[in-house]
Amino acid sequence: MPFPPPTDGFVEQPAGATLNEYLIPKPGCTRPYQLEQPFHLPDMKMEVGDYLVLEQGRNPHQGCIALVELSGDVFLCRLHYQKGIWYAETEERRGRVPEEMVIQGIARHWIKNQLDESNAP
Repeated sequence: MPFPPPTDGFVEQPAGATLNEYLIPKPGCTRPYQLEQPFHLPDMKMEVGDYLVLEQGRNPHQGCIALVELSGDVFLCRLHYQKGIWYAETEERRGRVPEEMVIQGIARHWIKNQLDESNAP
């Protein structure tokens, strides 16, 4: 064989390593969050058992999903920015973000639970 094959010297990384790098680019400030109650908005339906990959310390952006704390309650909301003001949208209401609201993490990814656990042994 006069010429080496084009793939000579190429070693493919295992899928697990690249998947972790994609889902968790900053391991020190990223954590999983499993939904304990459904979160439904008109364009998405997150169910119990779904996971969010939350990044703590990430700046919010238009339309992002955030885990927030307000008056001791922790809940998910979608954040909107209009005319210099942040608004939070939940299933029941939409309103201006108060000063007391603390963002615990911004969702980087949503992992849908595809397993039907009602038939599990």
